Amino acid sequence: MNICSFKHLDLAELLPHGSDMCLIDKVTYCDKDRIQCESESHLRGNNPLQINARVHSCILAEYAAQTAALHAAHINSHLGKKQAAFVGAIKKFSWENTYLPEKNIQFQTQLELNSNNGAIYSFKVTSRKKTIASGSLVLITPSKTKVAS
Repeated sequence: MNICSFKHLDLAELLPHGSDMCLIDKVTYCDKDRIQCESESHLRGNNPLQINARVHSCILAEYAAQTAALHAAHINSHLGKKQAAFVGAIKKFSWENTYLPEKNIQFQTQLELNSNNGAIYSFKVTSRKKTIASGSLVLITPSKTKVAS
């Protein structure tokens, strides 16, 4: 799978949200350890996370989670397309401004640890080469085993 050639609708198929909630516009780089993406979706009037035509910077955690999910699908771990993954935790998340800038934003997401139960990613968000947010997140893959009651 060459994820870098994917367009918005192709990327939306890899995420559980559907097309309108796919916040990533394109993947600019991807290998087994990291992914880089770009987006201007926060500037579009149909962004479901806009309030009064702006998107709060805390929403960058959702953008980062989507880049991690795309990476997981790319490396064919059990977190991507074939099995749902959920954000288990967001840690050390900080952002610079209240709202997203009125410019293109870039995401660099690094795989720190991968297992059958989930993955840990660190992320950095930039706009015009300035860091506007950073943190880490944990993706969890639900167990297929039922627990006896």
